[in-house]
Amino acid sequence: MMWLGGWNEGMGAGWWVLMGIFWIAVIVFGVWGLSRLFPRGTEPRDPVAVLRSRLAEGEISLQEYEQLSSERDPPKSGRHDAKERQP
Repeated sequence: MMWLGGWNEGMGAGWWVLMGIFWIAVIVFGVWGLSRLFPRGTEPRDPVAVLRSRLAEGEISLQEYEQLSSERDPPKSGRHDAKERQP
């Protein structure tokens, strides 16, 4: 079994551990770099900003914009309804 080598010939256990740590670091850095290069776009977008951009690009008309923006903010129940009910 001399041709297989032993711990005294070649790299010792410490070098194998260091090489493992090095390759783990390379993989982690690569995944992190790719995630920064290609973001997933998980940031929430403001619905009003989306409506405004669609209106500006001509995807929707002014009437559709007004209708969608009024549907987005329905009147709140509570104090407002109580004032209307008072004679």
